[in-house]
Amino acid sequence: MIKKIWKKIKARRLLREGKVKIDLETEVRIHLTVKSSEEHYVIYDKLRNEFICDCKWFSLKRQECSHILACKLYLKSLGKIKED
Repeated sequence: MIKKIWKKIKARRLLREGKVKIDLETEVRIHLTVKSSEEHYVIYDKLRNEFICDCKWFSLKRQECSHILACKLYLKSLGKIKED
């Protein structure tokens, strides 16, 4: 529970500080960069409505990380994805 809250807080901070940006958008994917303590790359698959991240947390746990959550918030703010 605490990790989930921490991820939300970190994701909102990343978004507020302007550390999320779109690198490339195609018909099927959106490629984003998140500048956290390290630079991470997130891909949103529009067809599958799925996110993947290159961070260790996502690679090991296959659970939503703060980088994915920040990208979701960013894309929602731009109207590129719908609310959950």
